[in-house]
Amino acid sequence: MYSLLCMPVFAVCDSTIQKSSATSTSPALILPGMSQPILIKKVEPKYPNHAKAKRIEGVVILTAIIDKQGHISNLHVVSGPGVLAEEALSAVKQWEYQPYRIKGEAVECETTITVTFALDRHIKQN
Repeated sequence: MYSLLCMPVFAVCDSTIQKSSATSTSPALILPGMSQPILIKKVEPKYPNHAKAKRIEGVVILTAIIDKQGHISNLHVVSGPGVLAEEALSAVKQWEYQPYRIKGEAVECETTITVTFALDRHIKQN
């Protein structure tokens, strides 16, 4: 038996609407209690058989951009066991979000996603 916990932990979104390519903007940090991008399609990662056989567990931390259409792009591994990272990447790149909006306009968000691979135990989601 194994458990997987996958969740975005924070998002940074472009808080301004650029009127020209010459305009520079700073991202706004989305804090707890503020509106977060809403996950509408989640594909669970598969626990690699060779990792299960070797009893490899761990946390894979990813960064990604949620584009204005809610699709994942620029997905990268920040940390985690390599044997688990490939499956985490494969699943998360299929996730879709309701686009984050500021003042009614869709904006891109940078998010950090944590995928936990654990054998023989249940993980509580907070």
